[in-house]
Amino acid sequence: MTAVLRMEWLRLRSVRSTYWLLFVAALATMAVGVTALAVYRTHLPRPGAVQMVNDALSGSPVPRAGLGDPGVLRTIVFSGAYLTLIGLLGVGIGALVRHTGAAVGILFGLLFVPPFVLAILGSAGFQIAKFTPLIILANSVGVVTPTRGCLSAWAGLGVMVVYAAVALGLGGWLLTRRDA
Repeated sequence: MTAVLRMEWLRLRSVRSTYWLLFVAALATMAVGVTALAVYRTHLPRPGAVQMVNDALSGSPVPRAGLGDPGVLRTIVFSGAYLTLIGLLGVGIGALVRHTGAAVGILFGLLFVPPFVLAILGSAGFQIAKFTPLIILANSVGVVTPTRGCLSAWAGLGVMVVYAAVALGLGGWLLTRRDA
């Protein structure tokens, strides 16, 4: 086990993409926090800075929901299906590019970059952003009541199925052509 740990540590230190992915992940984490606080600030009544930070780090006192409550079971099941589809999307991308670091970077980019880029375009960007995986999770699949103007939970899950099927289909097709 010591030899395996030593080998993995050497690989983590020597592969350049490890540092880039760590840097991009840290930037994306900060961007998500800043964006969430900026959106939170638009809610009325306007929360103070202390309340926003407290809510972000510890949660709003949120009432508890049971599986029997309307929409709760669907949200839990669909969220699990969404994560499975993200995994399948990653497998498809991995088969397409045949490079682990590139596949992780592409999947990360597909999940987190489009909503921020499209947010710059305002309402026109939102019409496109509602079809991106992160927005589908946050506003359709992972919520009991989908956000107005976004896809329904079923439609959001359907879009994710299409994304995963296309990635797996293309990856499988290229795999048979390159490696046959």
